[in-house]
Amino acid sequence: MARQETKYIALLNNDTIVEPDWLEKLVNALEHDENIGSCQPKILSLSNPDTIDAVGIYVSKDGGAYQEGHNEKDLGQYAETTEVFGVCAGAALYRVKMLEKIGVFDNDFFAYYEDVDLAIRARLFGWKSVCVPKAVIYHIHSATLGSDSPFKKYLLERNSYYYVFKNLPRKVILSFLIWKARFIFLTLYDLTRNKKFNLIKSMIKGDLAALENLPVIISKRAELQNNNIVSEEDFMMLLR
Repeated sequence: MARQETKYIALLNNDTIVEPDWLEKLVNALEHDENIGSCQPKILSLSNPDTIDAVGIYVSKDGGAYQEGHNEKDLGQYAETTEVFGVCAGAALYRVKMLEKIGVFDNDFFAYYEDVDLAIRARLFGWKSVCVPKAVIYHIHSATLGSDSPFKKYLLERNSYYYVFKNLPRKVILSFLIWKARFIFLTLYDLTRNKKFNLIKSMIKGDLAALENLPVIISKRAELQNNNIVSEEDFMMLLR
């Protein structure tokens, strides 16, 4: 018997509950358009099912990465399949053909922002992403490590530099550094005021780890820029 070709790879977090037909609807979206490299369902909060957790991700012009629709009331504003900048890997379907061209998740990230990195690479290589809101799953936000996990704080801080320096235009990197300086100051002030000294330590460790690993990230940036097909000008138009 001939080996059947694998067309798609589905990812699903361990802290989710799904509607029975969620995956079928995602497959139908990728079957509909060969230019779509990834798609995701509408992700709702498990504890508050009328509240959206994410219908995609987007990147701002200062390099910040955010969940589309996060904490919005689900009033039907995301009812139709819509193109988004990228998809949340917590519940997503990826086209294998795309992954063969752009690569899979970068092991240097381990966790957090690895889907942002992949989404940016997909865009740089000309692939589209969509949200399919008729496919629905429910998610417990931050259930794996918890919202006040020192390890999570470390990874978020470190990896925020990774996806920016690896992928984004130089003008965005400059804006990110200005924004980041303010963010660090305000966050450290807030953590100090609330006596969360373990999180302060983790945040500083994340900053130092990013600095230490910057040469590796820059080398990956050079390789990416030699192979992507979207100009900086066109890519900037995708940012908010």
